[in-house]
Amino acid sequence: DPDQLIQCDLMDGRDAFLTMARERHWEFSSLRRARYSTMAMLYELHNQSGDRFVYTCNHCRNHVETRYHCKECDDFDLCVVCYKEVGHSHTMEKLGLGLDDDTTGQDQRVTDPKDQQMQRRRQNERFMQQRMANMNQLSAS
Repeated sequence: DPDQLIQCDLMDGRDAFLTMARERHWEFSSLRRARYSTMAMLYELHNQSGDRFVYTCNHCRNHVETRYHCKECDDFDLCVVCYKEVGHSHTMEKLGLGLDDDTTGQDQRVTDPKDQQMQRRRQNERFMQQRMANMNQLSAS
C-alpha cells in the first residue's frame, strides 16, 4: 500500500466513529448519502491536524480563503477585493489557495445570508474539486 498510515482518534474505536457520524449527520442508508458521508469522513481524516482557523478581512469583515497579509502589522489581513480597492500602506503578501480570487468576476461583499451561503458553498465546491484533482495527480504518479 503506497499510502502512509494515518493516526486518528476517529478510527480507533467503533464508539468514536459512531459518535462523530451522529454529530456530523453522516448517513450510509442510501448511495447518495453514503457518497457524501464518505467524502466528509475522508476530508475529516486528512484534515484533522490542519489549520482550522478562519481568516477575516480587517476592512469588510468577511471570511476569506485567499488573503493579503501585512508583513509589518501584527495580524492584518485583507481580502482580494479590499486589497484591490482600498490597499494598505505596507508591503503585503498573498496567501491562500486562490479559491476566492476575483477570477469569477463576482464581488465578494455579499450581505444577504442566502447569497453568503451560496458563495461559501461555491468556494467549498471549488476547494473539493481542487483536492480531487490533486488526489488524481498523486495517484497517477
